[in-house]
Amino acid sequence: VFIKGDKITGAFRNGDLTSGDILLTDHVPAEVPRVAGIVALNPSTPNSHVAILAKNFGVPFYYEGNEATRAGLPELAGREVMVRTSEGWGINSSGATATLVALEADLPDAFRDAVARLKAPPNLKFAAKTKAGVYTLAMKSVKPSDTKLVGGKAAKFSLLRKLIPNNSPDPAIAITFDLWDEFMAQRLANGRSLRGEIDARLAKAHESGLPAELADALKGIRKLIRDGEFVESQRQALIAALSPFDRTQKIRFRSSTNMEDSRHFTGAGLYDSYSGCLLDDLDDDTAGPCACDDAKQKERGVFRAIKRVYASFYNDNAYLERRHFSVDEGDVGMAILVHHSYPDEIELANGVAVSDYNSYSAGSFNMWTALSTQVGATSVANPDSAAVPEEVNISFYKSSSGSTGRTLTFDKRSSLLQVGQDHVMKWKRDYESLHRLLEKIAAGYSRYAVNRKTYTLDFEYKKIAPNKLIVKQVREVPQPQELKNPVPILAGGRAAMRLFQGEARSNGVFSYHRLKSTWDIGAASRVMNTAGQKTSFITDAAWTRVLGGERVVVADGIAGWDGHRFSKGKRGSDTVLIDRWKETRGGETVTYKLSVVIPRWLPDRNSPVVFFDELKAYLEATYAKPRKNLSVDWQTGKPIVKTVKSDEIELSGYDPDEMINAADLLQTRLAKGKSAKKIEIEFYWPPPPTGPSAGYTAPLKAWKETTITGLTKKPLVLKGWYSQTYAPGHHNFWEEFIFEPSMEEGISAELLAELEEADVKQIYIFKNMGRTANAMIIGFNGKARAF
Repeated sequence: VFIKGDKITGAFRNGDLTSGDILLTDHVPAEVPRVAGIVALNPSTPNSHVAILAKNFGVPFYYEGNEATRAGLPELAGREVMVRTSEGWGINSSGATATLVALEADLPDAFRDAVARLKAPPNLKFAAKTKAGVYTLAMKSVKPSDTKLVGGKAAKFSLLRKLIPNNSPDPAIAITFDLWDEFMAQRLANGRSLRGEIDARLAKAHESGLPAELADALKGIRKLIRDGEFVESQRQALIAALSPFDRTQKIRFRSSTNMEDSRHFTGAGLYDSYSGCLLDDLDDDTAGPCACDDAKQKERGVFRAIKRVYASFYNDNAYLERRHFSVDEGDVGMAILVHHSYPDEIELANGVAVSDYNSYSAGSFNMWTALSTQVGATSVANPDSAAVPEEVNISFYKSSSGSTGRTLTFDKRSSLLQVGQDHVMKWKRDYESLHRLLEKIAAGYSRYAVNRKTYTLDFEYKKIAPNKLIVKQVREVPQPQELKNPVPILAGGRAAMRLFQGEARSNGVFSYHRLKSTWDIGAASRVMNTAGQKTSFITDAAWTRVLGGERVVVADGIAGWDGHRFSKGKRGSDTVLIDRWKETRGGETVTYKLSVVIPRWLPDRNSPVVFFDELKAYLEATYAKPRKNLSVDWQTGKPIVKTVKSDEIELSGYDPDEMINAADLLQTRLAKGKSAKKIEIEFYWPPPPTGPSAGYTAPLKAWKETTITGLTKKPLVLKGWYSQTYAPGHHNFWEEFIFEPSMEEGISAELLAELEEADVKQIYIFKNMGRTANAMIIGFNGKARAF
């Protein structure tokens, strides 16, 4: 569903956007209701509350960076699609992927049921609120485990005071759930308690089932809470507890529910925080301006701020999340973290950091941190504009011997920096100083809070005048559960497949060249269990080759092709679904077999969803007339000729619109022959895989061009995909090439006549690592000779 960023709230209210929809938007605002996925047409802040919540809930959230793909996304509005994202490896999210496929119109019930089961929310674990016996607690008496008394935010804040006392807000106190419970028990004019009135209004709103009715009810409840009153004993107790604070300086009251900032749920961005002026409550009048900020024409007392924080407990998204997880409203409530506010005018920078922490032995750990930092008070956590923050990555290690290493990488410049400004904070001093604080917190987090060796933490920080760094929040970012032995779910739609020019079981480059083809396949969405393996996944296909120098497309496949039959079989230990058919050309009948593998390992450990172009598929041809293969003994360099009765290639998915980018690796090869003949080959490898790897054979990603000199009057340049074929050996220790000029699209008749006159049909090259390339010409009679 496409909704403009500034219209999202209204669309959710009137039902044009629902929690089951995938949101396509031009701009991601500070708050987005729970949806099935978020696809942005413009870059978004990576560490915003929306991004952190999406990660917490396993909701796909990505910016489509491919211009051609991005331009086509609005056309999918109203279509059912499947989106799967993977964040990749390390702090740079290297290898991150996002796939969006439009599904067929008629989806099987079994498919829908399987997806619905995956979306069912787990039982949410959290500490039910309990009484502390007092309205407030000094932060020195709060423990990280006191979520049930003061909420998750205040409980985790106690870590900052213990671990970095000089760089965290002070003074600070926590307002307990005792005050919340008493406030909710107050009697209204109609005789009901505030809690009873809220329950009655919500029950009535749910009877209608209309999103707008519920939104109106929640809005009325927030006003009801803001209009509530504290009795005198409560007011006096709070004023006494706030005595350590400067009454002329604004005090920040921050939401701290017992559902948020836990190992299982962050609650990021669901609630609101407000500032209040204690002097406004002590001056015995209600006339403005605010005693702490004369720019505010009305008084803004601390009790006003507390009630507004309380009211945010019934923010639309906050309440809907509790409903989503079937939380009993009686088990949850709003406590408050209290410390001084930081005025915008003294805020030099603010940001959010997300750190992956791994302790691998006593006293030693690794830490990878992604920091998003913005100029002044322009929020990173709750961005209300499309401003892009500065992005910096830091990797750090500490060994058991005490040695350390810290590496900073600058990734992206803030869009708010003025000309002449290179960084939001001082490079590298501020970032190194900040990370030292985060290292202390991360290392201490396990000892005080979780007793685990691996976790992800989210920090919020500020740089304030005069050049002081403050960390004001730490919480754990829950990770989606890794699935154990899931049944794969195939998300169908259309897939583009072609010859995989990498290491594979085959008869070498001649097999690759003879079966070189591209496929446009329509696939059925399917649960890939036993019941889902009874028929072919392929609903339609177009098969494209170059035969006799001309492009040939065989469409309307596969079921209608000559002699088609379907079967299920084995390929080694893999289960495969097999489509067979026959094709007769030039008096010879060739039998073809396309085998699709049921995957045993899925692309994403957190998702059972797989797309057709991610499946391994093998195309095999069995010939009536044997074919000749030419190869070279990789040790002696001597030619070897053998005949084969069948060929096989692997097909893999590809993006027809994908472009070469800076990360791709340009390769050059040179083969020399007699009389100044030479072949200059240029092609691209993709970047090598990141993360743990046990060796790698680079496949061909794309051809740049091959220039053949000495066979024609002018150098012959090949750029096409069909006229050039590559087959690497294990770890690229050797390579084979075939060039067939007649398969080059657009080649002139004059050049073809020259090549026929010179008896040049194909050129075969064998290149062994560290040795001179061995090149041979294959004539139209099939015989090979030296180049």
